[in-house]
Amino acid sequence: LADALVSCYTGCSKFYLESCGSAIEEFCQANSSPHLPFQLEAALFCMIVVSERASKAPDKQVLCGQLGKMIYALANNSFSTATSHPLVMAKMCQFINKYATSIPSCQTKNVFETASDLVFSSFKRGINDYNKHGQLASMNGISPLSEASNAFKRLLCSSPAQFSTPAARSALEDAWKMPYACQQIAIEDREMLCSGLCSVIISLPSEQWNASLDALAQPILSCLNVVTKEADQVTGSARSLGQCENDFAPIMNR
Repeated sequence: LADALVSCYTGCSKFYLESCGSAIEEFCQANSSPHLPFQLEAALFCMIVVSERASKAPDKQVLCGQLGKMIYALANNSFSTATSHPLVMAKMCQFINKYATSIPSCQTKNVFETASDLVFSSFKRGINDYNKHGQLASMNGISPLSEASNAFKRLLCSSPAQFSTPAARSALEDAWKMPYACQQIAIEDREMLCSGLCSVIISLPSEQWNASLDALAQPILSCLNVVTKEADQVTGSARSLGQCENDFAPIMNR
């Protein structure tokens, strides 16, 4: 299927991109139905499979125009119908991840910020809905939380200066602290976030590095402090249990 879609794109890239853009717009505006999330997921898949070729095209005018159209359609849905489905959230983040290097070139107003907001919202929803969707994600081999983390990293690395404003940095700090408060995100996903955040820190003036690195390290240090205390408690319990066994050993051997 992927090879067939790439062949369709190669045959007429403009028609392919415009068709995908129209489909995503239509599905984001449609009334809710059982099939709608899977239709939108399929349309996003059609964009994902051609992303490598589309991103390398010498003329990105059509691509950037359609990316802006698609991202605004996804944002306007506001997670109300199709985009609230966990599989669609994951596919949406994959889509943004694949086009993260092309999105900053889009002339559509605030499209990069809109894409970033979509990823951040998916990330927050992924954490909040972890218990509900964790089993679904594991069965289908796809996780909105992991895909959002990957997309976050790509956006942060592709255009770190976009996140240098106080409001953006505050949102990033919240995103970094969230997993440590909930303990519901894999270490690999935290590494993705950390890598992206480091790109933003490096893009800041050098006099802001210490404060930013301190904010980055604080949740890790707090987590290590909790883990150390828990380990000490487990060790203490094990010693107490061992002492009890030693005390009862003579009685049990009688």
